[in-house]
Amino acid sequence: MKENIGYVAIEFDEASKQKVANWASHIGRSDLVTATIDGKIKGGDVTDELHLTIFYGLDENASDQKELLDLVSALPKPIVRVTGIGTFPQDMFVCKAIYLEVSDDSGELQAIHERLKSFSHFSKYQKHDYKPHITIAYVVADFDVSSLADDFPRTLSVKAITHFRKT
Repeated sequence: MKENIGYVAIEFDEASKQKVANWASHIGRSDLVTATIDGKIKGGDVTDELHLTIFYGLDENASDQKELLDLVSALPKPIVRVTGIGTFPQDMFVCKAIYLEVSDDSGELQAIHERLKSFSHFSKYQKHDYKPHITIAYVVADFDVSSLADDFPRTLSVKAITHFRKT
């Protein structure tokens, strides 16, 4: 049976998305990496899909959808503070992902993540500790992230916290 996966993410307002896209435009097109997976082009510059995942891997077939939606709609909109730039290897594309590091000094995002663990989920997606971040682009493995300007947006305005189903 195919996994019906859901996730909860923060969506940003248009002004915040534009600030991040403008900053990310410093990444050269020749440095971006894309791949075709299941007939869809994935990777490259992903600022048009800008979000901060709070929880990934909800089992949509087993979760109480009304209870989940009630919880998500009642969540407070946190202030999202960006503290730096980072990368992680992306084995699927043989490249690395560039992301904006997000501060969770108050533990608010971690607390929401933990609350969502009470819903039925696939444990294989919870192998790593939760580290809030905003993926910006997929780039060649030898991309020098220090070449990016340090003038990334420091605070992003939250439009909504939303439940999504992976398609």
